[in-house]
Amino acid sequence: TPLKLYRGGVRQKDVMRHLARNSRAPGVVLADIAAMVRACREAGEALSLLLGRHGRPAVEAAIDEVIGYTSRRVAAHLARLPAGRFAAEAQVPVAHEPPLTVRLALTNGNAGVVFDFAGTSAAVAAPFNATPEATAAFAALPLLAPLLDELAINDGLLEPFTIEAPEGTLVHPRFPSATGLSAHTTGHAIAHAVSAAMRAAGATPDLCPRLDGPGAVAALYPPIGTVAEMTARDLAPGFPRAADGFGPPALWGSRQLVSAEALEGSDRLRIIARERRAGGGMAVRVRILERAREANWLVPSSGPGGILRRGAAGETQALLATGLALAPGDELEFTYSGGGEGPDGEA
Repeated sequence: TPLKLYRGGVRQKDVMRHLARNSRAPGVVLADIAAMVRACREAGEALSLLLGRHGRPAVEAAIDEVIGYTSRRVAAHLARLPAGRFAAEAQVPVAHEPPLTVRLALTNGNAGVVFDFAGTSAAVAAPFNATPEATAAFAALPLLAPLLDELAINDGLLEPFTIEAPEGTLVHPRFPSATGLSAHTTGHAIAHAVSAAMRAAGATPDLCPRLDGPGAVAALYPPIGTVAEMTARDLAPGFPRAADGFGPPALWGSRQLVSAEALEGSDRLRIIARERRAGGGMAVRVRILERAREANWLVPSSGPGGILRRGAAGETQALLATGLALAPGDELEFTYSGGGEGPDGEA
């Protein structure tokens, strides 16, 4: 149910207190809310200034022109791609029975692009489901990538695209389905299916580049109940190689390599090794120096994976695990594929 954070300009302390007490990181939540409120106020003040200076008709005409320009540029780009109806599918890179598949029929014509996801696997209890909005973004990105550095982000970007996703599927789940890991998993499969369909139809990499490439990630946090303010350290100390050159794929969320000095100084985690592998990709080992931790661990099933070394207890390889207990001396090893290996294992 929507709640007013401010009523008559007055901050509602009871609402803020309720939100803070239902979080493991209340300070972070309240700071985020304050930043969003300030951003909205700044935007409102700037818009009022424009309206006062130029008048409402001129401002609305300018907004329409910006959106229209973006839409025309996107339409011109889509006209350079192969026209027709093309099909492709991609496996979601997670261990699941039965396997999760994104099936796509892509139609490119005068009316724009239609993404038809009929036949995609049903939604699941695990957090791999993608909301319809996320599905639209992941599907459009491979086709929009050549333009994104030049165009403003506005409604014109998505005007030429139509999403047909049956409700109850992995790409259009019913509320309240779990979606937290879709950006690391199903999103890559959606983007891969689009680029695979276009490549099979003859589109060149400059018109439809490969953006996908999942890799191992972990979230480390103090054992639950030991601290009042708990924020997780999202740990992705390397990255899979992009399909068309060394570097992270665009859909890889942690595109900056974490600083070894900062990681050791603030988190007491030491990078023991970070090296490019002979066959491509990267391997990274991280050791816990101090303080017990718990970890959530995700390793895509299509890549080389990752290994958790628990001191004398030996090695554990897991594709998805939560609440793993870690002690000083334990190590996490992240291994990333090379050559832009996709969710279906294609190199």
